[in-house]
Amino acid sequence: MALGGGTFLVQNKVLPGAYINFVSRPRAMGVMGERGVVCMGMELDWGPQEMMTVEAADFQTNAMEVFGFGYSHDKMKDMRELFCGAKTAKIYRINNGTAATATIGGMTVTAKYGGLRGNDLRVVVAENVDEEGMFDVATYMDMEQVDVQTVADIDSLEENKFVKFNGTGALTPTAATPLTGGTTEEVSGSGYTDFLAAAEKEDFNVLAYNGTDEVTKKLFVSFTKRLRDEEGVKFVTVLYDYPQADYEGIISVGTAKELVCWTAGMEAGAAVNESLTNRK
Repeated sequence: MALGGGTFLVQNKVLPGAYINFVSRPRAMGVMGERGVVCMGMELDWGPQEMMTVEAADFQTNAMEVFGFGYSHDKMKDMRELFCGAKTAKIYRINNGTAATATIGGMTVTAKYGGLRGNDLRVVVAENVDEEGMFDVATYMDMEQVDVQTVADIDSLEENKFVKFNGTGALTPTAATPLTGGTTEEVSGSGYTDFLAAAEKEDFNVLAYNGTDEVTKKLFVSFTKRLRDEEGVKFVTVLYDYPQADYEGIISVGTAKELVCWTAGMEAGAAVNESLTNRK
C-alpha cells in the first residue's frame, strides 16, 4: 500500500487500496555455516589500512607480503596464536604511517605502505652479467631478496609487493641503498571506530581486542550487544580483563592479554557442539 497506508497487521485500515503481507518460504532451521573466522583490528608496522582476509595456509607462506614479517618473526606471535584454532582471519590495520623512501640517481624508491618496517627495505642496482646494457634491480627486506627485475632503464621498472619506482632515464648502479624515513603513527581515537564500521560488513564468528584501554573495551561491548540483540548477528567478542561486561556474548580473558588471540582462535574454531571448558 502506497501513500502512508502503513503496515498491515489486523483488519483495521481505513485508506482504500491493496495491503500485502510478504511471508518467506519455510526453510530448515539449524543449518550451520563453516566456523573458524576471527575478526581483529591490529597495530601494525606494514600493510594497507583496510580489511584483509588471510587464510591459515596463506599466513604460513605469505606472511612477509601481507604483514612485512616472516611467519616465525616475534612480531607475528599474535597471528600464530590466532591460527592455532582459526581457519580465516579478517585483519584490519588500525594505524597508518609515513612511507620510507630512497633516491638512487634519477630514481625514487618508495615503500608500498607506510610504517617503520619500510626502513628495513634495501634496493641493489647491478649491471647484468649476461646482457650488456641491462641492469638487475633487486629489492631486499632485511637480508631476504623479495623481488628482482632485469631492465634497461628506470621507465621499465614495475612496482612490486614492497616498493614503487618513479623517475626516468638511466639506472645508477649501487651496492645497497636503504629506504629511510618510515614511521608508524599512534592509534588515533577513531582507529577502532573505523575498524568496527568495517567489521559490521563482514561475516565472522569471533571478534577480538587485546588492548587495555577501558574506553575501547566499552566500545566493543556496546558494538557486540547492538549487533547480537538488535540485528540478530550472533558472534562472541574476546577482551582482556573486562568481567564487568557480564554478558553472554563477551569472553573476558583475565590471565594475560597475550592469551586473547589464542582464545579467540580456539573459540572460532570450536564446533557448535564443542566446549572449551577446562581446555589446556
